[in-house]
Amino acid sequence: MKMIYSTTKLKIAVISVSIIIIVMFLLAYYMFLSKSQLSSHGNDSLIKLPSLTDVDNSSWKKLEQKKIYFGHQSIGYNIVSGIKLLMKDNTNIKLNIVESKSRKDYLKPVFGHSPVGKNEFPDSKNVDFSNTITNLIGDQLDIAFYKYCYIDINENTNVEKLFSAYKKNIESLKRKFPNITFVHVTDPLSTVSKSPMVLVRNILGRNTWGYRENKQRNLYNNLLRKEYEGKEPIFDLAKLESTTPNGKRYTYSYKNKIYFALDPVYASDHAHLNEIGQRYIAGQLLIFLANLK
Repeated sequence: MKMIYSTTKLKIAVISVSIIIIVMFLLAYYMFLSKSQLSSHGNDSLIKLPSLTDVDNSSWKKLEQKKIYFGHQSIGYNIVSGIKLLMKDNTNIKLNIVESKSRKDYLKPVFGHSPVGKNEFPDSKNVDFSNTITNLIGDQLDIAFYKYCYIDINENTNVEKLFSAYKKNIESLKRKFPNITFVHVTDPLSTVSKSPMVLVRNILGRNTWGYRENKQRNLYNNLLRKEYEGKEPIFDLAKLESTTPNGKRYTYSYKNKIYFALDPVYASDHAHLNEIGQRYIAGQLLIFLANLK
């Protein structure tokens, strides 16, 4: 009886030691990945972003005279809220912000916006944006753009098919409305956890929310950049969301590859923008629009 008891205790001890060794190995590997990410995206690749003061008053005046339509969902509302906050602090920026799809609101200079489609159904956003431009306001506009939501792209999304549908929609609108400047927007990202337990889960093949989803968003955004970069205007929302306040890129490692994620400093939850993020993204959008030729 004593021998059986001793054998059981020995097995438990061996198992416990094994678990400790595995955990220590995973922690060491986690620290190694963290350091390698930092060195890969460190001081040699700092991003310097423009500020509102870099835009002269004449450019702001020209922007005030534009007729703009922005189709979106919740993160779009975050950005519009940021624009309103910035306008309170920068009285030289005077935009007529209106939530509307009504033609009458686009007969004069306006920054118009509204929801498009339904979340998790990106095709509905293509259709809604196209119908809004074609049937309501298209011949009045100078600039138009819409964006997918982070939730429109999940771990199972066929990003090639999704981008093909987006491209087909935009190309059709460009033929109908050659005088509109259509702006392309990268898909927003979500935050990811970098805790040691996340690493354990990923090694064990258990999904941690954000890792696979952001991977697909990164792939979609790369397709969009490859198609339009240097040819047509892109507002790179994803790049901005993953650019930290010190100019580095916020990254994570998944299956030995590096991907970009939303820096938590800008986030109110796993994907939406807090006031810091709202002001930051809105400011960059305003600068982008003011500099459009």
